Amino acid sequence: MRQLIQLIQTQLSGVVDRDTDILLIADPDIIPAGVRFPCVGIKDGKTDISELAGGVLEKSLPVDVYYYDRLQPGDDCITDFLLLGETISAKLTENYLAGYVKAVSPVSETPIRVMYTKSGLILQKGLSYQYETEE
Repeated sequence: MRQLIQLIQTQLSGVVDRDTDILLIADPDIIPAGVRFPCVGIKDGKTDISELAGGVLEKSLPVDVYYYDRLQPGDDCITDFLLLGETISAKLTENYLAGYVKAVSPVSETPIRVMYTKSGLILQKGLSYQYETEE
């Protein structure tokens, strides 16, 4: 999982202004101090392991990618926010991460949520992907 989320982080380079704002996160509802908006958080999921013939292990690796931005007045805020999600999705869908995975499938998207923080209202949306590897 460690290598997978680092590869995803690399693939998302350039989707926000600073690559340092593409983070590995422990909880999607906690935004680390010091990030600038918009930002992206990558969250690992529960790994399922199956043993195949010949001692090969098949791993099912779910990963959630959350993105965040400040809520601003007007419709453009929401449409620009959804466009950021489309950009992230275009970078990850059908991306086998240089052969590290044998399959990737987009699984679901959460609706936009509003988070209340000390610095104001923040939009949050999650994109879920299922990765498959064999070892």
